[in-house]
Amino acid sequence: PGNAYVVQSMARHQLANGQVDEAVATVEAALKRDPDNYESLMFYGELLQGTGRIEPAGKQFARAAEVDPSNVQPLYRLAVLYE
Repeated sequence: PGNAYVVQSMARHQLANGQVDEAVATVEAALKRDPDNYESLMFYGELLQGTGRIEPAGKQFARAAEVDPSNVQPLYRLAVLYE
C-alpha cells in the first residue's frame, strides 16, 4: 500500500494483534517506495519509540524535520525522545 493512512491502519492492526515485526516491516516497505513521506516518517518514529528503539526513532524524526522544516512536531518529538 502506498497511501500513508492505509499503511498506518495496517500497521496499527498488526500491532493490536501483537505483530510488532510485521508492523515495522509494513512501514519500512512504504518508506522504501516513498522515503520522503512525512506522515510515514513520523508514524515510523513513533512506532520505533514505542518499541524502545530510541536511536532509530530519533533518525526518523530528524528525517521528518528535513522533509518538512516548517513543521515543529518532529523537533518536539526529538526533544521529548532525548529528555
